[in-house]
Amino acid sequence: MKRRFSACGLLRLEPSGEPQIDIKTTKETKPGRPELWQLVGYTLADWDDSYALSEVGFYYSRQGVTLRWPIDGFLRALAEKPVDLERERAEFRELLGAFDHGEDSLSRRA
Repeated sequence: MKRRFSACGLLRLEPSGEPQIDIKTTKETKPGRPELWQLVGYTLADWDDSYALSEVGFYYSRQGVTLRWPIDGFLRALAEKPVDLERERAEFRELLGAFDHGEDSLSRRA
């Protein structure tokens, strides 16, 4: 059985409107769906915009390749429509807060 190991990290220097870069050490330089949703999660988790994120992206350390997207364009491309980031962050915070309180918010929405 061949073992595989990959690691990742997150680079955020300070709240200044800089990009949020997820560091990957994989062989591939094309992000898959889980990696893209990981960036969405990071973006939504900054619900009070304390980091003033302007862009998100990946840095592939093995290849020295950086991929970056403006947040608005990144979210619009994934959703295939304009995204109200403030509203989505509020809904994400509410969803996570429901889990903190032991509520099953998914069944509440149904």
